[in-house]
Amino acid sequence: MSIVDIKINELYNKKEIILDVDKFNKVSTESGIVGLAINIRNLILLRKKTYPTTPDMGIGIQDYKFEDLDDSLISSLQETIHSQINTYIPNTEVESVYVEKMANRHNKYNTIGVMVLIKPVSKIVFLLDQDKVTKKILSEIYV
Repeated sequence: MSIVDIKINELYNKKEIILDVDKFNKVSTESGIVGLAINIRNLILLRKKTYPTTPDMGIGIQDYKFEDLDDSLISSLQETIHSQINTYIPNTEVESVYVEKMANRHNKYNTIGVMVLIKPVSKIVFLLDQDKVTKKILSEIYV
């Protein structure tokens, strides 16, 4: 299965998850597949050693050079994402994780797609754009 094989218009017909605040100016909370997607995205973005009590938590995707991703690094990243979810989001049955470099959606960014298949039948897709100059990450989540 390939992330690129997923039709782009299929992705954009899905609901994008946007972090927001409620009417009391508190961060909105989500549960179910939406909450799980946000937690996985947070693990992907979190740098290791951010929390001294759990120094191994996080992937720090912003530290990768998206333009330099090769097959072995992609394979390692897939295993790392799978391992992080199993370790830090218990009771989540990950069937598989796919990472793929994608066609440059905007001239300003290098893009990778991450698809996480959760048992029994949930699919979460993350599009991560890395600014070519600042290396900052823009993320989109589709469930």
